[in-house]
Amino acid sequence: MATIQDRWHRRNRQTGALERTALYGTGKRYRVHFRDPSGREVTKAFTRKVNAQRWLDEQTVALVRGTFVHPELSRQTVDQWAETWFAGRTHLGPKTLASYRSLLRARVLPRWEHVPLGRVAHGDVVAWVAGMRADGLSASRGPGRRTTS
Repeated sequence: MATIQDRWHRRNRQTGALERTALYGTGKRYRVHFRDPSGREVTKAFTRKVNAQRWLDEQTVALVRGTFVHPELSRQTVDQWAETWFAGRTHLGPKTLASYRSLLRARVLPRWEHVPLGRVAHGDVVAWVAGMRADGLSASRGPGRRTTS
């Protein structure tokens, strides 16, 4: 269950009155927290409740659509993620892995090495692939096939 907590005020359980907490007036007032599909807690603090609600709504939509990426993972760079990806490819043969690593070094890392995953936009990838094709390169291997019209 997702919640937005007011860190500056708390309801008194006996009287029901709203009371100031020790955090009153310091730091960001509202804290959103929920659990991602893997069960990890996700939290983020906001100054305004409307911003907290908007962010929570966006995360909820991403969870429902299956496009949610945990904030920690979105800060991971493409280079770091590539190593994780290779570690999970134990079923591939040595030549295939060597070929994939070669493509990573020659095509992917020159453009994306230090980019956090959360900043890799679909449109940027499409433009990058189009640029390789315009240069006469295949997105995966050496010179691409050119067709004459």
